[in-house]
Amino acid sequence: MTGLLAHDDAQRLRSAIADVLGSSSDTGAAAADPTRTALFRVLDVLESSSGAVVLPADAFVTTQQAAELLGVSRMTVVRLIDRGELAAEGGGSPPQDCGR
Repeated sequence: MTGLLAHDDAQRLRSAIADVLGSSSDTGAAAADPTRTALFRVLDVLESSSGAVVLPADAFVTTQQAAELLGVSRMTVVRLIDRGELAAEGGGSPPQDCGR
């Protein structure tokens, strides 16, 4: 499966990360560096999955957008929020006037 990131590009990024944060063949602190591990994991996902999505940690999406990203119905997202399995902020939009 083709990912969002071409293999050659992913390899160049891995090399750059290794140069800055420590080589993958190093032992000790460089091998256990969580930043390096996280960046390599992101590269793995972007290289292997065409459906990968990366959002900033402070990004907010609507329940409909979350449903589309997750490939589920909006109601499923609402249920996951109600059960505490997905974090949510805000209370949604107020009821709209029906014109009565």
